[in-house]
Amino acid sequence: PAASTSSSSGALSPQRAGPSSGVDAILELVDRKPRRVLPDYAWLRGDFVWTAVGAAVASGGHPDGSVRCYAISDGAFLGSVLHHATRVTCLAQHRNTDLVCGSADGTISAWTMLPSSGWTSSLLDTLNIFKPTTKRIVVEPDYSPRQSYLGHASPITALAIRNDLDVVVSGSAERCLVHSMSTGALLVDLALPPRSTNVHAVAVCTVGWIVVSVSATSDTGGDRTLSTLRSYSLQGELLATTTSTELPVTKLVPFSRTAHVVAAGPMGANVVAVHSMMEVLPLTTVGVSSAALSVDEKVAILGLDVMPAQLLAIAMGI
Repeated sequence: PAASTSSSSGALSPQRAGPSSGVDAILELVDRKPRRVLPDYAWLRGDFVWTAVGAAVASGGHPDGSVRCYAISDGAFLGSVLHHATRVTCLAQHRNTDLVCGSADGTISAWTMLPSSGWTSSLLDTLNIFKPTTKRIVVEPDYSPRQSYLGHASPITALAIRNDLDVVVSGSAERCLVHSMSTGALLVDLALPPRSTNVHAVAVCTVGWIVVSVSATSDTGGDRTLSTLRSYSLQGELLATTTSTELPVTKLVPFSRTAHVVAAGPMGANVVAVHSMMEVLPLTTVGVSSAALSVDEKVAILGLDVMPAQLLAIAMGI
């Protein structure tokens, strides 16, 4: 919309500007929903989590324990789900229909998302101050979760789901669990290395293999921690593991057509074969803060630590 502006002295008024000025008014173009790039705040990196669900972005990490959804098109607030007593630390979605939330209190909840076609917002809705514009974003009528998953005694640090395999894989400081997505029953407690300190990331492949990035205290003693990648079957059998490194893998992106994952983190990024945990294709040695795959899975999109606003696209030749 356009907003006209004038000074208090009336210098812009046609009566005082004079016939020679030829200026009747000044129009200032104002964006209804201005956008800006947030600085790389440490508190923003550590507390807030988000995931794309259809035409919306779901965000967690809010102090009230809510999950809030915003429209990707214009940033309009769509609605929120308030269930957890503490802030949500992890979010995972599958096929834009299932949303699973992990909390700092160790609990996990599953929700059924409404079709994104009902999440539209208009200028009229925004200007109508007498009518709330919040829309429902989940199917559950009473805002109680479709299913809850228990078993962790510390904050959830990693989460992955697959509706077609009926599994929810979750990690925390002390354990990594596999639940049935439909019933909430605990299926497997994955065997982690001795003296494990944290599960950084988890992923579930189409064939049913599970990849876990975990850190553990070194056998030599002291405060030194080493990180490894481990792959398991759905039954909890350990398939393979990588050599220990000091820098952990914090992002795991599975391929849907092959048994590979993109493993990324402060050490860089590479493509790893799940069944052997062997590096198949190196991508970069620069620290990576975010990773994704294109729809055809021929391009890896990496957000680099040294350039937070830049994406690095690399052709995948596997």
